[in-house]
Amino acid sequence: MEAAQCSQYLSHPSIAPKLTFRPKHTKRNSDALGKDAGSRPALRQASKVYRSRFSVQSSTDSEGASAWIDGWKKRTAAGGKESPKKGLREIHVEKQRKFTYIYLPDFYSEESDFTALYLKDTFESVGCTLLVPVLVPPGESFTLSSALEELTSLVAGEEQQVRLIGSRIGALIAALYAERQPEKVHSLFLLEPAFNLASTAEAMVGGSEAMQQWQTNGTATFGQNTASYQMVEEAAAYSAYPFVRCPAYVVHGTMDDIFPIDNALKWVRAASVNMRKTGDPTDEVGERRLLEVQCGSGLEGALGMARAKMIDWFGLRGAAKETPQIDLEGENYTTLRDQALPHSHNWEVYDRYVENFEAQQKEKKDMDDKTTDKEGAS
Repeated sequence: MEAAQCSQYLSHPSIAPKLTFRPKHTKRNSDALGKDAGSRPALRQASKVYRSRFSVQSSTDSEGASAWIDGWKKRTAAGGKESPKKGLREIHVEKQRKFTYIYLPDFYSEESDFTALYLKDTFESVGCTLLVPVLVPPGESFTLSSALEELTSLVAGEEQQVRLIGSRIGALIAALYAERQPEKVHSLFLLEPAFNLASTAEAMVGGSEAMQQWQTNGTATFGQNTASYQMVEEAAAYSAYPFVRCPAYVVHGTMDDIFPIDNALKWVRAASVNMRKTGDPTDEVGERRLLEVQCGSGLEGALGMARAKMIDWFGLRGAAKETPQIDLEGENYTTLRDQALPHSHNWEVYDRYVENFEAQQKEKKDMDDKTTDKEGAS
């Protein structure tokens, strides 16, 4: 029975007179009613007073109940059932989902970059979308300045701060952008950041001869992409270790022979004012963490570990997993790249990558074993 009907029922004349109220004969009541407190007229008067009070209380309860019923109808109008109350964890996760997450891959990553595919699916599993911008326009050579311009253009349309994830050169771009636009970046998650790039470019290109050829030709080819030597000149002009004020988490391989872990360690320690050099900024910065992984260049084999740390770092732990609904036979899924959109789980690409990775590791191990056997025989 709704509140309005209940109120009408209680106020009906055939019902109300039957509700008799007999006040207790306390000293307070006797003083209020005088010497005739026990007489019938006095009792009838007291009953009228109590009935009046009851009527007022019923009206107030009716208004409160009506408001509650209206609210309940609004809450259940969409789904037909009243939604359960959200816990503090769910409320916290929803706030984290409102951020824009952007992944900046290494500049010479292939079109079907494994790390990008893996991270897209990771964020989709917790109800978030991961943006992966193209930092190198088709047919152009990669430079740090052009990549920063592309990222600046992308973030300019965001109303609130963004969270940046980067790999190698992409991680350096993320840190440089956070240094220049601190009000735009909430936090960073960096995979093998290429700090001090001007000093590590020679190892990246493959030695001193290749470095000399890169400088002479003006460009060098890395995988499917081309990098201008201007990138090295810009790296020398930019901060080798960008001063970033927002919180940052770094994952780095201990045996990386291209971008040494010592560079990442130096950048993380710079969060402490006492660890900075004379002349460095003295501003306080956000928390920085470093996860050391026992591997060489490339973190593909440690992405599972990095994934768990990243989910915790961004406060997405406990987010409900979602099963993506995709139609692999549809006209929108004609290529591997189309199948690897943020809302898909492209396990076939993963399987092929893992098979190739394991084959390369086995081949390397066999070569190491042969070298060890030769040294032992000699």
